[in-house]
Amino acid sequence: LASEWLYVRHDRVAGAPPAVDLEVERRLQRCVLELVQEGMVQSAHDCAEGGLAIALAESALGRGDPGIPVFGVDVTLDDPLPPLAVLFGEAQGRVVVSVPADGAAAVQAAARRHGVPCRPIGTVGKPEGRFRIRLRSAFVETDAATLAGVFFGAIPRIMEAPAGGGES
Repeated sequence: LASEWLYVRHDRVAGAPPAVDLEVERRLQRCVLELVQEGMVQSAHDCAEGGLAIALAESALGRGDPGIPVFGVDVTLDDPLPPLAVLFGEAQGRVVVSVPADGAAAVQAAARRHGVPCRPIGTVGKPEGRFRIRLRSAFVETDAATLAGVFFGAIPRIMEAPAGGGES
């Protein structure tokens, strides 16, 4: 369900991988490809590694190129699942796309043509704005700059940490 979260938070690997419906995945990929080819998509990210929260964060942050801003995100999810499952579930066949506001209807029409589910979940915020995900019983909120610092600084911090957690 949330293998990356389970591994990072609890150093545990467990459970079977999510089932993949190859026909549904094919339709989804064809739909996304069509939208990209039509110039509709500003960003696209799958949810397979880390889940929806990670896909949203990575989409908002980009590659961390100097001079390229990180963006805020404002998402509201009305799912009955527990927050960890909604945020970090790694089921296959889910892609988060960002499109201009006036392109949402075209995305939904393309999804219908390809027979894949689609729903708007939020908006891209201002450069250096707030990163917000609201759920029924929980929320995640920080500013995009703090999120970028944590995300892009993780590996350098690990590399600089003394081996074994002690003083060197």
